[in-house]
Amino acid sequence: MAFGKFRLIASLGHGGMADVYLAVVDGRGGGGELQVIKRLRQELSDSSGHREMFLDEARLAVRLDHPNVVHTFEVGEEGGEQYLAMEYLEGAPLNRIASRARSKPAPPGVLLRVVADALAGLHHAHELRDHDGSILGIVHCDASPHNIFVTYEGHTKIVDFGVAKASTRANERRSRVPTGKVGYMAPEQARCLPLDRRADIFVLGVVLWEVLAGCKMWDRQSDMEVLRRLVEGDLPRLREVRPDMPEALARICDRALALRPENRYASAAEMRSEILAYMDEAGLHVSPEDVGRYVSELFADKREKIRSVIAQQLGGASEPGSTGLPQLDSCSRSTLRSMPTPEPAEPVDKRVFAAAGATVLFAALAAFTFLQSCTP
Repeated sequence: MAFGKFRLIASLGHGGMADVYLAVVDGRGGGGELQVIKRLRQELSDSSGHREMFLDEARLAVRLDHPNVVHTFEVGEEGGEQYLAMEYLEGAPLNRIASRARSKPAPPGVLLRVVADALAGLHHAHELRDHDGSILGIVHCDASPHNIFVTYEGHTKIVDFGVAKASTRANERRSRVPTGKVGYMAPEQARCLPLDRRADIFVLGVVLWEVLAGCKMWDRQSDMEVLRRLVEGDLPRLREVRPDMPEALARICDRALALRPENRYASAAEMRSEILAYMDEAGLHVSPEDVGRYVSELFADKREKIRSVIAQQLGGASEPGSTGLPQLDSCSRSTLRSMPTPEPAEPVDKRVFAAAGATVLFAALAAFTFLQSCTP
């Protein structure tokens, strides 16, 4: 399927505002480069609000240029439809890796290296400056394992800045609705308080806790219960789940997961430095090749299937009786949900608040002094 200079060869997913495709762009030598095209849906292209929201993400995406952040090549318009062209990542998101790691554990230090590299990508975003030198104030807001992608070459990439907060974003639509996944929220994020980089550091603390514990922090708990425990600071301690965990790693988790933002790491770089220092002291020397080897082994079956589909499409072949574009498995996707939507991509279910009664919840939250400044 032709789309300007691109040939769309597979569907990667459909979000609230965008359709995402794997595409090939012809090179000068007759070859082709794979890219991911995120296209504003046709039925929304006439809406100035939706177009501005798309451009809002695009302005942020094109500024991010770091080895540990998914790269956006260009922003354009074709036939009246706006699109982003992004790098194609072949690999798997950390949530899928962690799931398979329960039956095939990662070699020592591999997942620590993934978390450290994710922190490097976040630090780049947090430190990004405007043309006048002022900090843009970017906060990812959803730096969960779903949005930490690891390639088969062992490179970790932060993806999905579609719901990110930045001081320069034209559409500030999240002031009163919590954005992201409840299981990966900072306490101040759940209450819609002003956010800064330390909210992302809390989320990476949850990610670190989970890869070390080998299970989800909030497994089998309702959103309501998670929200209550978040704001009370009633988090399960790492050594309660894993008594054998080295004290240094437990200490890193505890600091990243501090209830008050001022008690957390001041930057993602600081947290990363402590993880790397622990790895050095423990003799855990992990290269990208080590990471890539492990991920490639975990998903060897998926990788071959995906390569087969791509080869068929590039060769002009398709499955007998098929219509339209094939759907690729999510392991191959570079980003699927990074389009902002009128309602957040994964908002807290409003029924969570209704079920317990807003007065009960807010009374409990207000008991903590750090939340006294909550937006009324």
